[in-house]
Amino acid sequence: MPSLRANLETAKVALTGRLAISANGQKASRLGTLFADIAPRLLEQGYSPIPVREKRPAIDGWTRYCTRVPSSKEIARWAAQFPAHNLGGACGRLVAIDIDEDDLKTASDLQRSAFAAFGDSPLIRIGRAPRRVLLYRAETPFASIKPDVVQVLAEGSQVVLFGEHPGTGKPYAWVDDSPIDVPLTALPTITEEKARSWLYEIGAKKMSQNWTHLDPTEGADLRIGPSYSRGDTKRFHLPRGSTPRADGVINRGAH
Repeated sequence: MPSLRANLETAKVALTGRLAISANGQKASRLGTLFADIAPRLLEQGYSPIPVREKRPAIDGWTRYCTRVPSSKEIARWAAQFPAHNLGGACGRLVAIDIDEDDLKTASDLQRSAFAAFGDSPLIRIGRAPRRVLLYRAETPFASIKPDVVQVLAEGSQVVLFGEHPGTGKPYAWVDDSPIDVPLTALPTITEEKARSWLYEIGAKKMSQNWTHLDPTEGADLRIGPSYSRGDTKRFHLPRGSTPRADGVINRGAH
C-alpha cells in the first residue's frame, strides 16, 4: 500500500510522485492549458480523457467514451476549445471507487477494505481530504453502483483526474503516482459481482442508512435491480438484524 506523503486531513499531498510533473500540472493550471497539456499524455496511457467544467463534462455525448478512447483529433479539438478546463476520465473501462467519507479513520479503513477485495491500486486521488478515489480497471464494463457514501463509478460516470477542486480551490492531488505514470492496463481489475459483494459487505458491517434500494415490503428479500445500478437514489434504512446472503440478497430481519 502506498504510504501517504503528507497529512490527508489538510490535503497536503504531492500532485504526483514526481516533482517535475507536479510542477508542470500546477503551472499548466495557472497558464490555462491544463487539459491541453495533460489529455494527450493520458490518451497514450489508454484512458479516455474528457474536458470537465468543475465536476461536470463540458461536451455532449461524452458517455460514448466510457467504452472507447477518443481519437487524437477529438483530443486536439477539445484542447483548443477547453484548454484550461479540469480533466476528467470517462469511466467504463476505468472504474473509480469514490469514498466520500469525512472521517479520516473510516476513510482509511474503507480504502484498506477495498484493497483487500480488489487488490492495491497504485492510483489514489485526493480531492477534499480525507475523501479519496481509488482507480481500477473493469474486467468487463458494467454500470455504476451508487449507494451513498461509497460509490463505484463505472459505465455512465466520469471522475475528475486533474484540475482544481471547486470546493477547496486547490488542485486535485495524487498520493503517489498518477495516471500520467500508470497505464490503464496496469491497474488491478474489478468485476461487477465483486463490486456488489464488497458494497454489501461494508454496508452490513456499518448497518448504515441509504445503502441499498428496492421494495421495502415487510419480510421481503431485497435485491439491487437494473434501475439502481444506473444511479437510482431511492433510499431507506436497513432493518436491524438484516444480513446479506452469498447470492447478493439482503434477508430482512425482524423489526
